[in-house]
Amino acid sequence: IYVLYPAAPPWYVMSHGPGPADPAAIASPAGAARFDELLGITFFANFYARNPNVFGAMPSLHAAYPTLVACHVWRFGWRFRIPAVAFALLVGFSAVYLRHHYVLDVLAGVAVSLVATGALAVAEQWWSRRQVAAVAPSLSGQAS
Repeated sequence: IYVLYPAAPPWYVMSHGPGPADPAAIASPAGAARFDELLGITFFANFYARNPNVFGAMPSLHAAYPTLVACHVWRFGWRFRIPAVAFALLVGFSAVYLRHHYVLDVLAGVAVSLVATGALAVAEQWWSRRQVAAVAPSLSGQAS
């Protein structure tokens, strides 16, 4: 999606303005730089400097991956649901708070995960019906 709709993250707009995109822009740790300053390290600065895709904010994969995990563990009950959903919500909040994404980016990431999970469920049902249909004729031939 980000290839079709390249979107600048909040930190980029704050530092470069809303004008034309600068393809030579270097990624920023944005709000995560505060952790580097607090701890006296350069982890996030170095980590984000290696990111070649500055304009990949839409949809938020920070939000999409934890949502996929929450969808996957949903069937295992509340003991897994609560921490997975809490983690997904915290990651979504952090992505916005640290200026890596807008709320819309996070919602789009969640939507992509929900659509992918739904599509996988439909594909699994289709595959199961197909497998049963393929086995049924051979079983009816054995009964004769």
